[in-house]
Amino acid sequence: MLKKLPSEEKEQYLDFAYSLTQNLSQTAFPLYCDRVKTKDQFVQAVRNGYTRQDEEVLLFMRDGTATGWLHYYWDEQDKALGLLSFSVQHAFGEALAEVLDYWREHFPGYSWHFYFPEENTQALAFMKSRGYPLISRETVDVLLFSEYIRQEESPRITPVTQKNFALFRRLHTQSESEMYWTSDRIEQDLANWNIFICTQKESCLGALYYRSYSGGNLEIFGIDQPADLPPDEAAAAIIELLQSALNQAQQDNARSMYFFTDPITHPAAEKLGFRRVTAACYFEGSFT
Repeated sequence: MLKKLPSEEKEQYLDFAYSLTQNLSQTAFPLYCDRVKTKDQFVQAVRNGYTRQDEEVLLFMRDGTATGWLHYYWDEQDKALGLLSFSVQHAFGEALAEVLDYWREHFPGYSWHFYFPEENTQALAFMKSRGYPLISRETVDVLLFSEYIRQEESPRITPVTQKNFALFRRLHTQSESEMYWTSDRIEQDLANWNIFICTQKESCLGALYYRSYSGGNLEIFGIDQPADLPPDEAAAAIIELLQSALNQAQQDNARSMYFFTDPITHPAAEKLGFRRVTAACYFEGSFT
């Protein structure tokens, strides 16, 4: 059963909860075993959650003993639910069923999304048994800038500013229909983004865009390219875009870079020093 964890009791469960996150087979995203996020960050996220009105921490209880942990948030404006940490010692499928039943009761009309590492076979089996299709499966690559060697940059790469944002918009709008970060949202928040485009004569061969988080941890949100670009030209542009992005991030004293890659982008990322953590399996649904 699920039990709300009172603020005065949270400290006694922090070590237990964090230890669960270290096993990919019994956790969900966000990961705390990725060489990036630390125990201190986990603890701080939990403590901060108790100061907010849109977060909650629950325990999974079996025979009076805590066997799992759920820290989640909700967005009233977008009517969306998301995870901040979710780990269970065993019977992950049963825990998932409890979460969905609990959310259905307390958040009618809300949508939700989960990312699970491929090692969490219980979660994947449960989602399949409930008829939730696997939306995507992406390789999770991480680079630590302490291990990165600066690369030579291509003259074809240009940073995007407000003045040339239209070039990025022209390419990004071709693939943004189901994205949260549309061209309009990115432009309104441009100060928090780094965007690079690869151009040749009058053609745009690709765009890379990344965003920073606290502590110098960054994430590449995507690389857009024309659908009709030949594979060899696409691969060359990806390498050049990554080199400029990583050079800039290192210059800005970044600590790490996250990148959810596909079979096209993963080889380029690996070549430049990214290391594979797992594969992220994405599911979504709603309580309508």
